[in-house]
Amino acid sequence: MATKIDFNKFFTLSNIVALSALFVSVCSLYVSIKEVQTMNVQQSASIYPHLALQTHYNSEGFELRLVNNGVGLAKIESFTIHVEEDYFRNWLEIADYFFPDGHGISYSNMRANSIYKSVIPAGEKVVLVGLPWNDETRILQERAINDLELELCYSSLLGETWTLTQEENEPRASKCPPSSNIQFK
Repeated sequence: MATKIDFNKFFTLSNIVALSALFVSVCSLYVSIKEVQTMNVQQSASIYPHLALQTHYNSEGFELRLVNNGVGLAKIESFTIHVEEDYFRNWLEIADYFFPDGHGISYSNMRANSIYKSVIPAGEKVVLVGLPWNDETRILQERAINDLELELCYSSLLGETWTLTQEENEPRASKCPPSSNIQFK
């Protein structure tokens, strides 16, 4: 035998108030969760770094620059420069590779910065290498533009990571490779 439910006893004023309070609480919880999600997206966007490579030429020489066009800090996680399977650790190794019989390039006539494991603030331009024009640097610049492969992996303060290559020059989201002894320093 089925029991009959007396809805008049169930829908008393105190039960209706209790159910209304429960409904409002669930709605408030939902709105709070959505607000936190929106705040996380806004926080991420407010500290988003965006690195790009630039070449700069003038009558005195040329520079290869790294520019943070984003609004947040970019932490350099890995930086490699190579030609096929030959990896380089500094700019003089690159000059030695392209001029095995000798060259007039040294740190005394070169502007160079090490960015490995450094932090680049928003709006900052860092000269990776700058060389004055002479016969060797003109040849080096022409060969380097065509042959060198540069790969840079960086992260935001929230741990999001991107990879920038000379070929694409547009960062793509990816995991950074583990650090190795072939880092360009």
